[in-house]
Amino acid sequence: MVVGIGVNLTYDGPEDVAATSVLAQTGLTIAPRALLDILLEEIDVRRALLNDVDGRLALREEYVIALATLGQHVRVEQSDETVQGIAVGVDEERSVARRR
Repeated sequence: MVVGIGVNLTYDGPEDVAATSVLAQTGLTIAPRALLDILLEEIDVRRALLNDVDGRLALREEYVIALATLGQHVRVEQSDETVQGIAVGVDEERSVARRR
């Protein structure tokens, strides 16, 4: 598995893409290394929460609050099929969508 993250520090992206930047949202310019330090610290705190049930529940709650797809039409492309539906939640093991 490959996991990545992209953060626009100063460039909002092309006009035809719904994107923004840290500068546009906060008025602050942050150095890439400073952002990396912040991200690594936050990841370390959250990684420690994986060690017990209460921590995992707290992470799940934080994740659900941050989801932008709940109530939205979504499409998941798998190797053998494409599933479309409305994102309705996240259970203990996976995201959940109601098929349409």
